Amino acid sequence: MAVAAVETDSQGEGNEPHGLDDLIEKESVNEQQQEKQQQQELIKANEPSQAEIEQAKKLAAEINGAFLSGVNYMVCPSVEIDKIAEREKGDEAFYPLALKHGGKMPPWLAVFYEDYKPYIGAAIYMGKTIAVARQVERHIQEQQAEAEKEKQQNSEGQDSGDQ
Repeated sequence: MAVAAVETDSQGEGNEPHGLDDLIEKESVNEQQQEKQQQQELIKANEPSQAEIEQAKKLAAEINGAFLSGVNYMVCPSVEIDKIAEREKGDEAFYPLALKHGGKMPPWLAVFYEDYKPYIGAAIYMGKTIAVARQVERHIQEQQAEAEKEKQQNSEGQDSGDQ
């Protein structure tokens, strides 16, 4: 009966060239390579096309434009919004949101917008009216306060001239 010779390492333990440890190590390396390849394929599959990138840039600019118009129209109607806002930074801020949906308005938002378009329009009208009325009211109050101040100064001047 022949006995197979087993190599031993410095500590006297068996070191078989094609043993269980080698098989486990090879399997682990193979699994790691497969996982890495799958991750790379997933990343590549999720990369947007050039058309999606262009659509996302366009949508981001449209969203930013609508936002700035809303601010200008409803909140600060006397401000030239393009003189204070950095449009490019806004476009960049909205780009990831637009890209997430392939440069298209998400279907749920499109449905929401269509369903509530009349309400949105009415709300914009009401908000604009309130903003402008408040601005006019402040202006009138400032004029009245200025007129009252002038009247008071004139009456004080006349009182001191009468004495």
